[in-house]
Amino acid sequence: MQEIRSKWNNRYEAVHVPNQVIEVLELNQHLLPAQGKSLDLEWTGGGMP
Repeated sequence: MQEIRSKWNNRYEAVHVPNQVIEVLELNQHLLPAQGKSLDLEWTGGGMP
């Protein structure tokens, strides 16, 4: 289990993630609730490296 954890930690620790709100959220902010819970989903294209 530790090997798998180390593999993914090493793979993603160097990835640069911009600290910006993506444009689609900015443009549709009026559609988002002011409070409540959210679910963060990500799709990587299924098995893409």
